[in-house]
Amino acid sequence: PDDRKGMWAVVAASAEQVEAFLHHIPGIVNVTMDVSPTQVFIGGEVTAVRAALQQLQKQGVWGQELPVVPVHTPLADSFTARLRSVLTGVPFQTPEYPVYCGMSAQPYPGEPEEIRRLLLESISRPVHIRETVSQLYRDGVRIFLQLGGGGKLLTNIQSTLALHPHIALSIDREHRGGLEQ
Repeated sequence: PDDRKGMWAVVAASAEQVEAFLHHIPGIVNVTMDVSPTQVFIGGEVTAVRAALQQLQKQGVWGQELPVVPVHTPLADSFTARLRSVLTGVPFQTPEYPVYCGMSAQPYPGEPEEIRRLLLESISRPVHIRETVSQLYRDGVRIFLQLGGGGKLLTNIQSTLALHPHIALSIDREHRGGLEQ
């Protein structure tokens, strides 16, 4: 990847720990996804992400580069325009059931145009999965079912809710069919 396209990295630390380092890194780099108390993704310019990983690794924090387009960073602003053109003409309606926004960890508003605006904004803003899972729990959710993704978020949900009774399942974990799970 080059700096024009940017990249992501996965880091074995909390968002709070990582953000303390990112403020000292020149260039564009931010926490793109806060997925659990012990794992985040960072993204931005290639040189900035690599510098952040280098600094974190000096402190004994594990991290790994990922060849991912840097959505959820300011570098993704150009994708917003493309998505806007794709969504033109797509009807939005008020959700029948609460649908939570990963940027705010709150249910989307009831106004269709506000939902569209938030969806477009989400392309270049960080996602707060850990806080969204915690808010869902505070709002009474106890069963978390991952549809797709091979169950990769299950350990993050379990880590986030470790001290609370809950069930986290996936319908498509590798090597285990849906009925086995």
